[in-house]
Amino acid sequence: MNLLERGAKIKTFEYMEKYFSDLRTRKKDLERNRVQLQAERQKLDCEFEAAFLADSGEKEIQDRMARVDFDISAIDKKIHILDHAEHGSAILTELAKAVVMEGRDIADGLKADATKQADKCISLRDDYIQALADLGKIHRAGAEISYKCGTASQYIPGAKQFIGIPDLWSTVKPDAGLCERKYNQKQF
Repeated sequence: MNLLERGAKIKTFEYMEKYFSDLRTRKKDLERNRVQLQAERQKLDCEFEAAFLADSGEKEIQDRMARVDFDISAIDKKIHILDHAEHGSAILTELAKAVVMEGRDIADGLKADATKQADKCISLRDDYIQALADLGKIHRAGAEISYKCGTASQYIPGAKQFIGIPDLWSTVKPDAGLCERKYNQKQF
């Protein structure tokens, strides 16, 4: 895998995303259990009221209500822990440090590659500019020949003759918009 592909897929960042996904899944499961326990608690409230009015079985229902309340409280604590873990647990801190370290290593390699590529672009640009200068010289020489031949052809009886070469500037001039689009084009 080259540096460009590695930069797009920092492995430790994938672990961090998995960590967050796991936290969200666990929190959803706990919240679903909490809702079920709250429904059970409401049901027990109704049963307690009926038992109280009937003056029998209150104690058993109160014990079940206390267990449900304890379970709800335990779930609330776990949800609080998961919320905290999502914003600054020791595990998250270590994962974040690993992402930064891996990213820094990849960035260092990318900087070296970018410098090499920039040097290559500069060399190609310099060659391109020299080739443009050479093309300009050829065009100016052709224009001068065309002028001289055109001037001389005035003295030839009959038709005036045109001798020249086309100006190829429009076909070779740099397109800044194309260059910018290519530079910004997503490759992976």
